[in-house]
Amino acid sequence: MKKLLGLILMAAALGGCAGTPSPAPGTQMLVHLAQIEVYPQYLEEYLTYVRENGVASMTKEAGVIALYPVYEADRRDLVMVLEIYADEEAYQAHLNSAHFLKYKQGTLKMVKSLNIVDLGQISPELLPVTFKKASP
Repeated sequence: MKKLLGLILMAAALGGCAGTPSPAPGTQMLVHLAQIEVYPQYLEEYLTYVRENGVASMTKEAGVIALYPVYEADRRDLVMVLEIYADEEAYQAHLNSAHFLKYKQGTLKMVKSLNIVDLGQISPELLPVTFKKASP
């Protein structure tokens, strides 16, 4: 868990997804790590919801820089989502989007615990290049 969390935090410090515009200079991006424990009997259904929300968020919301779900290798019911938003306005827009509200309402009974960790950035200038290497 500590190794995975370290990798996620490093990714958060580095930044976004290919094809996503960089925030305007001087804009304060918001970086979060959502830590979600899912009831095991709902895991597959939950993962479907989180995938759908992630795809919709990345394709429909310009202010969502990264929304990258992962799970702990030894415990798939421990899901973490690295979230990077262009600014507070983009984050609020995401929280009010139809696809996020569908995810939130659809997964209420599935989530055992939720913790949102606010993260700081070390090298925001690396944002435009970080995930380009992962793109075909």
